[in-house]
Amino acid sequence: SSSSSSSYATTLLLLLSLLLISWVAAQNPSNCPKQPYTPLLEDDTVRIGVPINLGETKPTSGPLVDSTGKTLSTFSSGNAVHSKSMQISFELWAEVENAKAAAGNGIKIAGRDYLVQLIFLDCGGPTETVDCFNATRRLATYEFGRVDFIFAPYSSTLAPYAAAAAEDCQVPSISAHASAEEAYRCPLVEDGLPTADSNFIATLGQETADLLVGRCGDSVIDGVVQQKEKRWQYAVSWQSHAGNYLPGFLSLVKIKQAQTVFIFGEEASFTSAIRTGLSSAAESFNLAVVEDYTVVNPTGDDRIRLSYDPNDSSPSTDAVMEAQAIIDLAEAIRTFNPDAVAGGTYYAICASLMVRFAEINYVPKSIGMTTCVGSTLIANIPNEVPYLYGSSGWDYGLKGNAYSESAENPIFHFPPNAAGETAAVQFTNAFKASPRYTEYFGEFVESDRPSYQAAGGYVMGYAVTNAIRNTQIASNECGGDAGNSTTLDFLPAWQAPYIEGSLYGPVVLDDAGHNYAKEFVTLQVDVNGEIQVVTPLSSASSDGVYPMPGFDERIFDNDPYNNPAEIGILVLATICILAAIALVILLGVWHEKPQILAASLLFCEVMVVGGILAYVSLYFWTIYTNTLFCNLYLWFLVIGVDLMLGSLLIKNWRIQAIFKAAGNLKKTVIPNSDLVKSIVAVTLVDVVILIVWQAGFPIHAALQVPDVDRPALNYYICKSTGVEGFDADQVETLFVSLLGAYKGLQMLAGVVMAFMLRNTPSDFNEAKYIGYAIYNMFLCVLLFLVVWLAVPATELVLAYVFRSVIVIWGVTLSLAAIFAPKIYFVLADDGSGGSKQATRRTMNNSFAAEASSSSSSSSSIGQKQALEAEIQRLRQEVSKLREQLESDESEDDTTSASASASKPNAAGANDKDSVASVTSSSASVSASASESASISSSGSAPASLESVSSGSSSGSFSGSESYSSSASAST
Repeated sequence: SSSSSSSYATTLLLLLSLLLISWVAAQNPSNCPKQPYTPLLEDDTVRIGVPINLGETKPTSGPLVDSTGKTLSTFSSGNAVHSKSMQISFELWAEVENAKAAAGNGIKIAGRDYLVQLIFLDCGGPTETVDCFNATRRLATYEFGRVDFIFAPYSSTLAPYAAAAAEDCQVPSISAHASAEEAYRCPLVEDGLPTADSNFIATLGQETADLLVGRCGDSVIDGVVQQKEKRWQYAVSWQSHAGNYLPGFLSLVKIKQAQTVFIFGEEASFTSAIRTGLSSAAESFNLAVVEDYTVVNPTGDDRIRLSYDPNDSSPSTDAVMEAQAIIDLAEAIRTFNPDAVAGGTYYAICASLMVRFAEINYVPKSIGMTTCVGSTLIANIPNEVPYLYGSSGWDYGLKGNAYSESAENPIFHFPPNAAGETAAVQFTNAFKASPRYTEYFGEFVESDRPSYQAAGGYVMGYAVTNAIRNTQIASNECGGDAGNSTTLDFLPAWQAPYIEGSLYGPVVLDDAGHNYAKEFVTLQVDVNGEIQVVTPLSSASSDGVYPMPGFDERIFDNDPYNNPAEIGILVLATICILAAIALVILLGVWHEKPQILAASLLFCEVMVVGGILAYVSLYFWTIYTNTLFCNLYLWFLVIGVDLMLGSLLIKNWRIQAIFKAAGNLKKTVIPNSDLVKSIVAVTLVDVVILIVWQAGFPIHAALQVPDVDRPALNYYICKSTGVEGFDADQVETLFVSLLGAYKGLQMLAGVVMAFMLRNTPSDFNEAKYIGYAIYNMFLCVLLFLVVWLAVPATELVLAYVFRSVIVIWGVTLSLAAIFAPKIYFVLADDGSGGSKQATRRTMNNSFAAEASSSSSSSSSIGQKQALEAEIQRLRQEVSKLREQLESDESEDDTTSASASASKPNAAGANDKDSVASVTSSSASVSASASESASISSSGSAPASLESVSSGSSSGSFSGSESYSSSASAST
């Protein structure tokens, strides 16, 4: 019984030991071929293992061979999108090669065409380093059959783990995406040997982790590790060094006069390598580095994982800590305010930083970061990403010899075609036509573009065909017979390819197995969210925007009344309108005042209404306009000026006509109704011009874009519609010239009228004030012309302020010139005659500064001479009457003579009275003339009549204005 129990225990321990050994073997398989790389190709098939970090949640069994017809599931890997693009490219390349093999032009070994088979193993997920190492090990140990090459998974982080597993089994591996130098180059001796991450060590053990050292620790002399270049013997990368990611950006902004740069990066190996390259590039381009900033993730991760979301009301603890790191970084950049910001980043920090910049409304003059531009994820930040610079390993806009494929080289698939398409364009067309693309990404649209990961995946196939076509065939027991098994040595061609140009660019590997001939592409997102190539210059589709527009410069706001200058002008215009309305009310209250009666209330009110309309035009002649405003402001401004000028002209024409008739001893009656018709006629000319203009050549608001990258500078201008034979500018010139010429005629007529009224009695003589008003308007027209010629159209605010001030100035001073004397006259008049005369003198002295003593004397002599001439004419008329009476007397008979005798006596008496009246009046006239000469025109009609007729007037200027002349009244 005891021996039986002991036997059972021994058996149990043995079983447990076997299970443990099996588990360890599963975790760390060791059945590698362990022989120099001379694979035996026996089935006319090149077999390529593809550990790919998709992270599918859908369970899979075994390898995913070709993935034909496979329905894809949700991916947990952060690199799933890039990896899927690579998978599509791998399969596209394999399909083309297999089609070429079927046509007898495939991969040839010893004269035989070989097919291509891809073996996919998914290794994505939260433990990618472990999973991708194990997936590569399973492929390299022939678990799924012989594997001749390994296509490494995406990223600089995973490529070394795949290289370590493949190197241990002496299977060549390649990446076209691992750009971190340390992935393929041994570190400096003082930096120690490469190591695996802590999770890898904990899971697979230190012995397996030591495989990550590669060949770096092989040479030890006297206990010291010797410096080496190449970390792997069988692994290469057709991607350029990470240090070359952003130097193109720095060279571009240096050309655009940048002087300072802020460098930052995360702690991951890829981003650290970028920072190193940036520091070197800044020194070579003579850019002053104001700060070299390390972004430390408070969670302990080597990079920021979560996107910054200021609207997240309940963020996680990690999100709060990472958000603070973003806030600190943004504040540091704003503090230094450099000309350029360059960062080695992954997508999360790139997007988060731009969101933070938008939140604080700040952008540096330029900013370039890695992994953002070109990523499909930037669709999540459409408002923040424009004008961001980035870099990429490839772009479909690349052209030139370095990105062309030779028709003579059989490894290439996209030589020049009849349509003249570049290799990049041909690849893009093939990629978007793939059913697998539609299956995963949906329908391809024009804004889509294959990523550099997709293009890199395709040229990884070129690496295989290039190595095989340039391989050395080794001798074997079969004598190298093409019909038998053939032993090949791919390694020399694998390690030292030389390709001058390809879809992906030139390929020349350095001592570490990294491609040093390839140039990174610098990209920039334009105003429409499309990606433009800015370097290399031979492929540039844009010059690059520098400095970047601020976030407030990217918004076009055409709403009126939202600019401080606009608000200020409209407040001033509103005050003027209220003052004008108050003036209309005041005129109505004072309608029986002699000064207002003489000036004619109707014309005064029409003139003020015209001024109000001109003020109202400013509500529509705004900084930011629209089609409605373009049409309205013209009507208000033109009709308003017409009413002002028309009222002055017609009113003064009536005064001139009355005094001209008075001089000819004629009765003149000009009713207000006729004058209103005259004003309508004056205005009707402009009305017809405006109707013809706006009906025949509609005015609309035309958008002007002075800077396509700064929509805030956009503006609308009022533009006519052109017709055949006449463009919009010619139409506008024609109608503006018509309106301007008509206004010029109105002002000229006003000047002439003022000149003709210069010698009218002072209470009617408004010549000076009309002259002031017309001179003011003429000056405003000249100022408009100066502003139009001198102020650029892009200076919206300046042009608006100038023209608005000119309108307010022109209308206000013109109204003041006409009405200020009347208001002063009314307020100073106490109703007594003496007071009136004193008031007239005071008013004229106040508002006619040019009435100096010399001009008063000249005016007095002129008026006296005119009145004396009129007296002489009247005397001649009296003499004629006397002669006529004497002639009639001699012809009458005696009976009638007696009757007639009394008439001549009466007539004679009357004649004598008239002569006496005239004679006695002459002294009064002379005195009046002298007084009139010292008083400028006041526009007060009744007072003037009293002065001229010595207190007896038979005329009045009220209602329907008329004047009946007699010798006495005229005198």
